[in-house]
Amino acid sequence: MTAWRADRRAFGAARRPRRRGAVVRSGHLIAHNIRATRCYVDPVRALLYTRDALITTVVPNGPELARLSAADATAKRRLSAALRAYATAHGLLFCASEHEGRRLCHLLTEQHQGRITDLRRQVRYPLEVIASSGEVIVIGDWIADAVYVRAGVTVVEDTKGQRLELYRWKQKHVEAQYGFRIHEVRS
Repeated sequence: MTAWRADRRAFGAARRPRRRGAVVRSGHLIAHNIRATRCYVDPVRALLYTRDALITTVVPNGPELARLSAADATAKRRLSAALRAYATAHGLLFCASEHEGRRLCHLLTEQHQGRITDLRRQVRYPLEVIASSGEVIVIGDWIADAVYVRAGVTVVEDTKGQRLELYRWKQKHVEAQYGFRIHEVRS
C-alpha cells in the first residue's frame, strides 16, 4: 500500500465509489452492488407500476419527499411507509425488480387466460444438510419467484438479471435436494 493511500485511510477520506456491479466482499460472503428498480404489480389488471411513478402520482407530497429522502432518513422512512400503505390498501404486489414485475404480469395474464393454474409467488424452499451425527440442519432458504402448473407439470421459476455465485450454489443445492430443475427467465 502506498503512503498516499495509507494517509487517506488514516484520516477517514472517502474511498472511490464502486462502479455498478462491483463485487463487495464481507467476510466470506460475496454480494454484488447492483441496484434493481423496485416496482409494484396490480394483480387484477396485470399492470406494472415503478416506484417512481407511484411516488409522483399517489403519495401526498411524493416528489418533495423523494427529493428530501436522499439526505434525510426521516423523509425516506415516511416515503416508504406511504408507499407500503398505498400498496397494501390497493392490493398491489411488491417485486424486487422491474424484470420480475414484468414476468409476474405475464404470468397473471396467462393464469387469467387459463394457460397456467395454481400460481404462487415467493415460495420458500428450506436448504437442509445432514450432519455427521445424522441431525438435519437447515442452513438457509431459497425463494422461488413463481411456482405454477402448466399442462399438469409443476414449474418452479426464478427471474434472473445476473447469475451470481451464491445463486448458482443455491440452484445446485435445490436441484439436488428437491429433484427438480429451476426454470430461469433471463433478462
